[in-house]
Amino acid sequence: MLAGSASCDGPSFRGCCDVLNFFETEASANSYLAEHPELSGFPTSIPDAIDAGRRVFAHLIKET
Repeated sequence: MLAGSASCDGPSFRGCCDVLNFFETEASANSYLAEHPELSGFPTSIPDAIDAGRRVFAHLIKET
């Protein structure tokens, strides 16, 4: 998974959500970043992304 930012002004969803992409390999994610210099970010594993999402959004969602 690629977690990144388009470095734009305004709410984070405008600069981050479009940059949230899934790739088969870390190399593919890094190639995508290299091809899009307007983006910044880093590849992360699905389990790490899930953990980060829970930490950021835990107050908004209730697990059952």
